[in-house]
Amino acid sequence: MLLPGCQLKPALPQVFHRLWAVMGKLQSKLRHSTYKYSRPDGLMEEGVQTKVSQEYSPAHVDAVSVVATLSSDLCVSGGKDKTAVAYNWKTGHVVKRFRGHEREITKQIACIPKSNQFFSASRDKSVLMWDLQGSSQPRQELSGHALVVTGLAVSPDSSQLCTGSRDNNLLLWDVGTGQCVRRASVSRNLVTHLCWVPREPYVLQSSEDKTIRAGFPSLLCATGTLTGAYGNRVNGPTRSSLKQLTSLVPVCDLFRSASTPPVPWSYCHALHDSWDFQAPSQSLPGKEGLWDSRGLQVAHVFPTKQHIQTHCEVSVDGHTCISCSSGFGGEGCEATLWDLRQTRDRICEYKGHFQTVASCVFLPKSMALMPMIATSAHDSTVKIWNQDTGACLFTLSLDGSGPLTSLAVGDITSLLCASFYRGVHILSVDCSQELALQEVATF
Repeated sequence: MLLPGCQLKPALPQVFHRLWAVMGKLQSKLRHSTYKYSRPDGLMEEGVQTKVSQEYSPAHVDAVSVVATLSSDLCVSGGKDKTAVAYNWKTGHVVKRFRGHEREITKQIACIPKSNQFFSASRDKSVLMWDLQGSSQPRQELSGHALVVTGLAVSPDSSQLCTGSRDNNLLLWDVGTGQCVRRASVSRNLVTHLCWVPREPYVLQSSEDKTIRAGFPSLLCATGTLTGAYGNRVNGPTRSSLKQLTSLVPVCDLFRSASTPPVPWSYCHALHDSWDFQAPSQSLPGKEGLWDSRGLQVAHVFPTKQHIQTHCEVSVDGHTCISCSSGFGGEGCEATLWDLRQTRDRICEYKGHFQTVASCVFLPKSMALMPMIATSAHDSTVKIWNQDTGACLFTLSLDGSGPLTSLAVGDITSLLCASFYRGVHILSVDCSQELALQEVATF
């Protein structure tokens, strides 16, 4: 019974209900992206964009841990579903699925340049070689590590493969025979990533002991004992000791020490075949460095970082490299640009992510007038940076994707980004007017 003066309000017209339902369906298909631009005066500009992205046939049924480019239109990805998938990301079709690992594929897939072959690493301690033109079964199985394999790098001439693991070991393999030809072990060297320096015999490596190491011909620049061709033993490379052993043609300063002046590369290059190196028993915590594939010895350890180094990448010209740091709440969570030539110094840092930075890439120079790099992180964002100044040029938020695990350059205008919850994202980089980064599809 109604009280006097009270009236029942009529229900919303049925057409409003239909309109609301349609709007709800449309909203579920929209992808929101935010960006921030650092101006020269230090101010931050922020905006929001809304774009509809295509949803291609999914490549995986679980989290994707890695994506790598096989050709201009093909990529290879691996994930927790234990499969590697070759995918045409321009047409949205699966080309081939590869099954053979007993456990999930880790964050490393290495493609052999100018071929249809690639390697995948797994928590099952093995590395498998696949051929897109062959069967779905692995062409080779490389077993030699005692723990999960976390690093893969193919040499520029495709003849060798370097693998790294949490077992503190680096192994060098002959790709043609599948045989392990060299092994190196460094205490506490839990490898997180490997990459080969273009046109050089050096391998760059990041590690959980917060180090980046670099290989160099049978020498260790930080510690260790060197035995010269004439039998004299030297504690660390010095200019005077090296002068006895070779003629000098200065090229570039490679080593720096608190007690000695820089030692030119040419001092050491002529000695490569005649020196024997005895490695120290301990690694150098808090730094990063290079390995030389010919002797599989540590050649350089970069300056100390405060957080675990999760990833490393070398520029196409081999002059610089980037490393990424773990972190949380904005502490750590940065990428660092290093000089691989003379000084081996830190050039620039890129800070702005709020969780672990999992991957980083150099963007093709044809994309813009300025050199740029891109990073992806566990905070679900992809950032583009001015390589020279460290300014953040654009931030794309991939909402609902969870941690972003891997980043790869698709072509001169596209990036591929792997994620936990939404597969692989295809991102378009537009520099025609103002820099813009947009999600165009997922698979």
